[in-house]
Amino acid sequence: MDQDPDDEPANKKGLPFYARHSKEIRILLLVVVCGFIAAGVPFLINRFAFDLTEDTEASTYGSCHVSTGFKMDCLPDFSALSLLTGPAKTRCADRGCCWDNSTGQSITCFHRLPAYLYSSKLDTISADTNSGELEVSSVLDGNNITAAKFIISSDGHGHVLINIGAGNESLSNNDSLALALSHPNIQVGCPGFSGAAANPSVNCVDHEIFTIDLRPPSLSGSSYSRTHFGPIMMSEDLSEISFYLPSPRVFGYGMDEFIWSGKREVSQFNFGSSSNVHLPLIVGMHSNQDWYMLWLETGYPGEQIVSMGAERRPIVSWRTMGGPLKVHLLTAKDVTSLLKMAKTINQPDVPIPPFWTLGYQMCRSVGDPRSFINDVNGMTGGSIPFDLDCIDEQMTPTAFNLDTVSFPTLS
Repeated sequence: MDQDPDDEPANKKGLPFYARHSKEIRILLLVVVCGFIAAGVPFLINRFAFDLTEDTEASTYGSCHVSTGFKMDCLPDFSALSLLTGPAKTRCADRGCCWDNSTGQSITCFHRLPAYLYSSKLDTISADTNSGELEVSSVLDGNNITAAKFIISSDGHGHVLINIGAGNESLSNNDSLALALSHPNIQVGCPGFSGAAANPSVNCVDHEIFTIDLRPPSLSGSSYSRTHFGPIMMSEDLSEISFYLPSPRVFGYGMDEFIWSGKREVSQFNFGSSSNVHLPLIVGMHSNQDWYMLWLETGYPGEQIVSMGAERRPIVSWRTMGGPLKVHLLTAKDVTSLLKMAKTINQPDVPIPPFWTLGYQMCRSVGDPRSFINDVNGMTGGSIPFDLDCIDEQMTPTAFNLDTVSFPTLS
């Protein structure tokens, strides 16, 4: 006689859920749960960890995931107001770039990483990797690929010149010992094959992306600067190059507080009276306590963009209205030596900032002379200059007086 399910013994009803069902039912439930985890976890990670909505046909959100600081604008010819329009999205797709207008950020169309479509590619490279020929173009005229010569040279004393498309200009080096002991190590090639030892003349000439990595002499720690992120473009209408910097200790014209705030900061140069930067220049401190200066030598109007990459390390991008790319890197053990080196460079057409613009304005109200002395000793010991102070005049007679002895350019 069949038993009615409703007549199930009371002691079985009190059993745990898994004990009240057969082995087959439990296996089926396990499969369902595993399927939910397999499908749901990637969706949740995609949705919340990267701040992008899952891409669907009806969605206007991201087509690829790139961290905010690494987003290099692929629509430089579109105004800020037109970046959210249908034509902007269509042009972005035509250029093969990524689209994301979900976060309200200023860049809605950006290059993929690596930026293979538009970044300069190696055609030939010398055995020492310091010269060769590139295939160059830009997003404004991607089908017009032209040839450009590159020369990476050094003077053996901390000055490196990156010359792309500016003729045969280079630095002379007659001191191989200085190069070995104190000069940045120049690694040129393509991703995975940089430097003469990696034989890029064989491994990189199949239209691989051109990269430059300028490292400390010991090759330890982060690079002074490297170009692995963002495209290197050059054309008659648009040229662009980006450098990944070693630490957030960055100073420069055009920044709201002269010191990098950690946020995206944009400034313009060579636009006449509307420019807020007279020279596209960055000064910073490496994690090994070396100081470096990086600047773009150009007469073309353009903009300087500093944004945050990984580990709070900034990325500086220079974009100009065409023309060659000439970038200088100077390195020294202290900021005073760095500035003296900059002033001795035979580049009369490249203005160098005065000493006092690269220092702090001391302003303390501590009520204790010992604290003031500790501050000054700490800054001088770290080779960090300052140009004036506003200490209480009753405590420090020099309060509010400019230091024209240490900083004669103030006069």
